[in-house]
Amino acid sequence: MPTVQNPTGSIMSEQRRHRIAEIARRNRVAIIEDDTYGFLAPDAPAPIAVRAERLGYYITTLSKSVAPGVRIGYMRVPHASLPAVSNAMMATNWMVSPLTAEIAAAWIEDGAAEAAVQWRRREARARCDLAAKVLGRKIAREIAYPAFHFWMRLPEPWRADEFVRQAKSRGVILSPPELFSVGRATAPHAIRVCLGTTRDRDTLRRGLSVMADLLDAAPPLPSAAL
Repeated sequence: MPTVQNPTGSIMSEQRRHRIAEIARRNRVAIIEDDTYGFLAPDAPAPIAVRAERLGYYITTLSKSVAPGVRIGYMRVPHASLPAVSNAMMATNWMVSPLTAEIAAAWIEDGAAEAAVQWRRREARARCDLAAKVLGRKIAREIAYPAFHFWMRLPEPWRADEFVRQAKSRGVILSPPELFSVGRATAPHAIRVCLGTTRDRDTLRRGLSVMADLLDAAPPLPSAAL
């Protein structure tokens, strides 16, 4: 997920993408590239898949960029792999709803999909600016592109599990780092902050204010063991 990666929100550099494609070509390793949030960063480097067309599987969807109810995805696969991929999709999913596919195609062709994308970019930018204003740019790092989530490292002495617990007790649900850790790797003391789930910015502002108040306070002392 090289563009607006989940959970960190990072964008992979041009040099790194080129290097990954080079390694994949040399070792004939398939590249499965998830570009779900790529629409939020139109100026990001080209997908890795275009640098290794015979090995790249590029996946995206309209459920994030246009509307959650448009549950349809698209995949670009190497030409030689098309029969095998088509058979696998038919065996597991059969096919997408024809009505959903028709709506998606119509919206793409008449410009409605592009209008939705532009609106989401503007809204994401506004919500990122709000997060930076409420939390402070030292915490909610300045994001050079709009996004609906960001990765926030917690200052000492906060621990991620305690911060998540304290926020939940105040009505704010946050994603702990363990959800994104691989295997038994030690998770960093950081949280994924989602900016897109609230219906409006006022609700988002209240949630961010709760986080800001927690960051300004020290975590509670652990109770003594009895």
